[in-house]
Amino acid sequence: MSYYQSFSTNTPAQQCDSSSDFSNAQGSHATYQCKSNGALYTTTDNAQMFFNESDTNAQFPSSYELSVSAQFVTSQETVSVGFEVHHQDPHGGQIFLLSNNGLWEVTRLGTDNKTLTVLARGFLNNLPSTDSISANVQGENIIFSVNGKQVISLADTTYSTTHDILLMYYNNDPNGNSASVLFSNFSFKPESGSGLASSAVAATATAEVQPSYTQPYTAQIPGPGCDTGAGQWASPNYDTQVTTTFQCGANALEITQPDQTNIGLIRYLGQGYLLPVNYKVQVTEDLSKANNGCGVISTRRNASGMYIYIVCSDGSWVMQSLDSNNKFTSLASGNVAVAKTYTVTAEVNGSSIAMYINSVKVAVATDTTDTTTGTLGLQTFPPQSGSSTVGFSNFVFTPLP
Repeated sequence: MSYYQSFSTNTPAQQCDSSSDFSNAQGSHATYQCKSNGALYTTTDNAQMFFNESDTNAQFPSSYELSVSAQFVTSQETVSVGFEVHHQDPHGGQIFLLSNNGLWEVTRLGTDNKTLTVLARGFLNNLPSTDSISANVQGENIIFSVNGKQVISLADTTYSTTHDILLMYYNNDPNGNSASVLFSNFSFKPESGSGLASSAVAATATAEVQPSYTQPYTAQIPGPGCDTGAGQWASPNYDTQVTTTFQCGANALEITQPDQTNIGLIRYLGQGYLLPVNYKVQVTEDLSKANNGCGVISTRRNASGMYIYIVCSDGSWVMQSLDSNNKFTSLASGNVAVAKTYTVTAEVNGSSIAMYINSVKVAVATDTTDTTTGTLGLQTFPPQSGSSTVGFSNFVFTPLP
């Protein structure tokens, strides 16, 4: 049995290279151009390029490395690029995508070509204009890296063989505008031991099996560029919040929202692996610059809705749910003594939703509006007129059984 050999090209596209290892771009509106510095792909929707070496008698090995450089030529934050490894015939595989705004995500595509299961998600800030994306595949163990830095290591036993590798380019612009990405420096390299059976590869691979969250995570100053630990935080451009600003203060993350046109949100995405469904998060909120505004924690943020915990500078507080139809429901409300700072804890545990202020439980409710995982948020909510700045510090995220 023969295995595919090492291959590299600066122009990963059919007809741009003397080899025939890439298929034409698969996508109803996808085009490409051969450039001196790469292959320029343009589309209004999605494009996929199959890599499958011209030796039809060879097979992909169990272990291999691949990498590609991608330059976002257009600025839409709805554009993402990446790989599908372990692509099955005809459908199925694990997909890594990096978006122009810094969001990355690993999903598993089912053999029905419809079912997508999110395996991991995170956010990278301050990306350069050209990013190097790579994957190290060891049977069912996979490591994805961006610009030479590992972003996730996981094990997924669903697929461990490879029929093809897909170079992927997604454009989800809601207005149907075209967007372009320049791909270059594509490299495929089989690793030693490639002929091992998948079970043996899994036994000898060094990639970590995806862990569950069991220990609290703390950050004295949370937020993108402020948290010096492993926490991944999304900047406001994740939600296209053009008016929201933030800074890493000496003692706190300071989020400023000049008006109510945006939601003043910074998201926490965990440490790369998906957040658990049940957890509590505690943070100190400094409202001395809130200008009659409020500090907000939001939990289980996803398409199904979220839970929201609001404390305002006048001492009023609200715990509420938001469903998929954008309907707010108050679960509890009240007042505490006015202070410049509050320690607020938000807890979701099954259908039990609770809120603590300065270690005192002020509310607990039973609600099933949102029972799935997602991100969590720290937010500034300004008054009806005027700007508001809220400081967040002493962040503690604790998973619950």
